[in-house]
Amino acid sequence: MHKHTLEELLKWLYVWLMLLYYRAENKPVIIVAALCLIYIAIINISFEPVPYLAIMTIAFSWVFTRKIFTPLNLLLAAMPILGFSIHLYQNFHHFGSWTKVFEDMNHAAADRVKGVAKGELHRALTFKEYLEIPFLWFNRMERFYLIPGWSFLVLMLLGLKRVKRENLQTFRIFLALAFCSVCWSFLMSQHYYIHTFTSRHWGLFFGLIIGYGLFEYRRLLLQTWKTSGIAMKVFHVIFIGYTVAMALSQQVWDLYIRYGFGYLYFEDKL
Repeated sequence: MHKHTLEELLKWLYVWLMLLYYRAENKPVIIVAALCLIYIAIINISFEPVPYLAIMTIAFSWVFTRKIFTPLNLLLAAMPILGFSIHLYQNFHHFGSWTKVFEDMNHAAADRVKGVAKGELHRALTFKEYLEIPFLWFNRMERFYLIPGWSFLVLMLLGLKRVKRENLQTFRIFLALAFCSVCWSFLMSQHYYIHTFTSRHWGLFFGLIIGYGLFEYRRLLLQTWKTSGIAMKVFHVIFIGYTVAMALSQQVWDLYIRYGFGYLYFEDKL
């Protein structure tokens, strides 16, 4: 299993277990143990999911108990430290000395944070590139999800509106998931700017909110089509046409046919 796929599996499992824990009356110890193991495992795969899990841990605690400093949160906060300690110990056996371990970590920090080491992240972002990041959130989605980013933005807002109307608790959890989806772009902007695969962080929120958004858009479309003017009808036609066209060209054709099931056929023809 690819490391990114494994990260997403563990992230989604963590969020699901958190929901089960807070909805259970007896607070099962086995769920706490599973949450701890996931946290330890995931930091040995990548640092990317760690802030995601940290934010969701605090969010669930606040939504369900209105508290942040709880025994569970303090326990889970210790897990990435324990997991990273295990990682350092593994590096000690790999490099043979603690000096080389810290040299390796310093080099990685310089490469990923300071932008001074040689490699793909050797430069700092310009102010213009920082301003581009919010646009990258949505421009890159079409290569990852069936619904393109700018259509998703509309459906997301409609979906959040519907969720807030139906269940305020779920709405707050969804807001936390939305923030988690973009938190890496703030914490590690260089890494996010260069690597398109970081758009996968939208996955869980995208999958949960899109259903609400589609149903709310359908309701709005049926409600306004007969009574709205030509301008609104043109908007709906363009919106639906753009969404379908991008889904067919970027996902169905490019992902599933050209570079997917039909790759061997199209390899020499394109």
